[in-house]
Amino acid sequence: MVAFAEQKIHRRYDPRSWELRVSLSLPATVLGSPLTQWCGESLPRQHPIVIGCSDRVNPDHPRRFYLYNRLKHGWARFFKPQKPLKELNWLITGESARDDWETYEAVQCWGGWLRCRQAAVERWYTLIESGIPLAIWLDGDCPQPQAIAQTFARLTDCCHEEFLDRVRSERRGSDSIPFGVFYENPNYLPTVAETSEEQFFRWG
Repeated sequence: MVAFAEQKIHRRYDPRSWELRVSLSLPATVLGSPLTQWCGESLPRQHPIVIGCSDRVNPDHPRRFYLYNRLKHGWARFFKPQKPLKELNWLITGESARDDWETYEAVQCWGGWLRCRQAAVERWYTLIESGIPLAIWLDGDCPQPQAIAQTFARLTDCCHEEFLDRVRSERRGSDSIPFGVFYENPNYLPTVAETSEEQFFRWG
């Protein structure tokens, strides 16, 4: 997939440099699976990886229009140009969190709170329906709470335009702990592919 995209870009002459981003659109039922299951070990260090929910655009999903509309509402709360992400209204979750998610702009999770198990699947559905476009989950098993806090601080000390590049640089860092990112922009949701080529590549 990446080699195919790089070849397409190379064939189209443009003097400007480019940065390739990989977007994965997955059903809510598997969003908590490890990133390496879909990308392997090396790809997340080479390119920014964006994970979104395919239920919003799947023509066979009975609630796709509703879910897409919820994301637009969530993006309107989240989008604050030039404002660091650390200043957003973050929902910091715990095993007993029962807050109204629609009042928040982003989610910070610990350990297995959004990992793939039955309770996590239900939480993913809550996240998708709330329209919150950004969730970061960090390794709650890390023996150093300070390392968790530092990783989160580095990830969010930027505005949304810089966030994906920050994710890639953080994954390359030697002192970061494992983390996952869910990030959706309603302006860049995938469309249903009409040809096999469009299934793997689209001009930005």
